[in-house]
Amino acid sequence: MGIAPAPPWATIFYALHEQHFVPKWSTHLIFCKRFIDDIIGTWLPHPDMDTDTSLWSAFCNDLQQWHGLEWTVSLRSTRCNFMDLALTLTPTGKIDTNLFEKSPNLYLYIPPGSAHSKGMIKDLIFGNTLRIMRLCSHEDDVTTHLANFKTRLLAGGYPHSLLVPLFLQAVKHAKAFIKKQGRDHPTQPLPHNTSTKIFLHLEFHPEDPKPQAIHRLWQEYVSEPEGERP
Repeated sequence: MGIAPAPPWATIFYALHEQHFVPKWSTHLIFCKRFIDDIIGTWLPHPDMDTDTSLWSAFCNDLQQWHGLEWTVSLRSTRCNFMDLALTLTPTGKIDTNLFEKSPNLYLYIPPGSAHSKGMIKDLIFGNTLRIMRLCSHEDDVTTHLANFKTRLLAGGYPHSLLVPLFLQAVKHAKAFIKKQGRDHPTQPLPHNTSTKIFLHLEFHPEDPKPQAIHRLWQEYVSEPEGERP
């Protein structure tokens, strides 16, 4: 998208148009969400097929009426892909979800020889495992995507002996997190005084001192020096 502020500006720019045309179609457009240039919506059809076709064409035309922006509108269907999510509206009215992955994706995960902290691969596995388990409605899909994820990491050079225990821990952690999330209401973070906190950000190097050593030195010489003022 170019410079960093471009996505927020693009979102705000088209939102000016959405404020007017989305309410206009609220009778049929009962759900509409957008992320930058990806839109997902639910259309309630008119009982008369010809009238519905005319209304849909008029809506698609309204969608395009904003400073020359052109949207590619897919055919209406009970199945669609939005971002990394595949959605299916079942005959019972239930929505099934699954992970959507584009075929050109090369899955270029950070290789094991890269100069990153050892915790990087654990964070990658834990994060993607939770993502897969939250997005997939069916256990079979979860199993398939986790197996594919592991296979790609193996192909990237990570040893089997390292991956297996991490995947077992990640699945256990994800199940506990999802269960807790469904039981508890989200809580607001506790207020804290930012004036008393200092963050030190350094580029990682394999030969750098451990974080514990940096913390100990900070306390010893800066925050709590023996016999001296901080």
